[in-house]
Amino acid sequence: MRFNKVSFLTCVGLSAPIVKTLYANDLLDKLLIEENYDYIKPAFNFIPDHKIRLIRKDSEFPIDKNCKLVFALSYPHKLPKTDIPILNIHFGALPENRGPDPVFWTIRNNQELCFVTIHEIAPVFDTGAVVIKRSFQVRPEETYGGMYSRLVYLTIPMIEELMKHGFKSTTAQNENDAITNKLPKEPDLTIDWKTMSSSEINCLVRACNPKYGGAITTLNGVVLRILEISPININMKPGEIPKPGMIVHSSNAHGIAVACADGLFIKLNIASVTEGFLTGNTLSNMGVQTGTILGQ
Repeated sequence: MRFNKVSFLTCVGLSAPIVKTLYANDLLDKLLIEENYDYIKPAFNFIPDHKIRLIRKDSEFPIDKNCKLVFALSYPHKLPKTDIPILNIHFGALPENRGPDPVFWTIRNNQELCFVTIHEIAPVFDTGAVVIKRSFQVRPEETYGGMYSRLVYLTIPMIEELMKHGFKSTTAQNENDAITNKLPKEPDLTIDWKTMSSSEINCLVRACNPKYGGAITTLNGVVLRILEISPININMKPGEIPKPGMIVHSSNAHGIAVACADGLFIKLNIASVTEGFLTGNTLSNMGVQTGTILGQ
């Protein structure tokens, strides 16, 4: 069955490339936005107002008779029953990466592949039968924002394929493989310098950038959110073993280097404090001293 008109339900402005493609090809019936997220409307300024509907959560969708399918992306509420199919776009493998933020856990857990899974809705989140699933290689140093934006673009041909050819069969999820990841909370976003390797810290930093404002630590009691790091070689004196989290180098020329639990070192490239975004060099210029231990 070919779908000539679809509606698109979202609460994120980053979905605009998908909506723009549907609209440009005269495939978009309505863009549906939950009323509490109306601030994302400027991201869709290429669509006339009569194509956009604000909806209340748990209410019925205003579906026109020409619309035969609804796609949903990053919609945080349970979807109401309708007379037409609703397919959810999930940026993670199903059933192995269920939950409200699969992109975070893909990067945080240092997975080699990222996924776009389009599945039917079900009474329990992320448990519906899979219609189509594609995997893609995670790029080195890819941040949360970079991966999410890339997956949006990679979703477009998958939607076009479904609209052109329809879907006759689906694949039930294997509950034995199911893993449901929670929405990250502050402990999940915080660097544990005593136990985390340089690689684990790098994954956490990238997973927190930009959605969560950076990986959390403290510097002299002040909250510091780290947005970018890189590996750096530091030659310590023979027999000198710095504590994990210790700043082992601070200079105007080379910025700040920190020891990790695996004996390797990272350079702080970009961080944020209440006053704004700062480079490691700027932090050094502000008087951050060698020997200071982060996270205390």
